[in-house]
Amino acid sequence: FFFFQAADGIRYLVRSRGLGVCIRDSINTVPIMVMGRYWLTDQNTMFRPYLGLGLGTSWTELKTDLGQFTATNARWQFAFAPEIGTIIPVNDQFAFNIGAKYTYGTKSGKVEAMQNFTISVGIAFMGN
Repeated sequence: FFFFQAADGIRYLVRSRGLGVCIRDSINTVPIMVMGRYWLTDQNTMFRPYLGLGLGTSWTELKTDLGQFTATNARWQFAFAPEIGTIIPVNDQFAFNIGAKYTYGTKSGKVEAMQNFTISVGIAFMGN
C-alpha cells in the first residue's frame, strides 16, 4: 500500500496490485459568538479604529471519507476571537470596514484546537 495526494487535494490509498481507494478529509466549523467592540475615537473622525473580542462556542466536525465509508468526529468547543479594525466613513449612512480577526476554538475530546486568521474588507451601512 502507498499514499499519494493528487492536485485536487484528495489522498489516495493504492495497493501495488488492484484497485485503489479515495480518501477525502473535511473540517466544518460553525462559530456562535457574542461580539463586543471598543471604539478608540469618537464618531466624528475620518478613521474609527476599534478593538473587539468575541466569546462563545464553535461546533466543529471532522470527517474522513474512505471510499463508501465515513468516519465523523464532532464536538462543541469553547471559542474566542480578538479583532482589530477601522471604519472609514464615507457619509452618515455608508462606510468601509477593514479588519483582522483571529479565531481560536479549544481542544474538546478527540477534536484538536482549531484556529484561523481572517482579514476582511467590507461595506458598513450605518443608521442614525
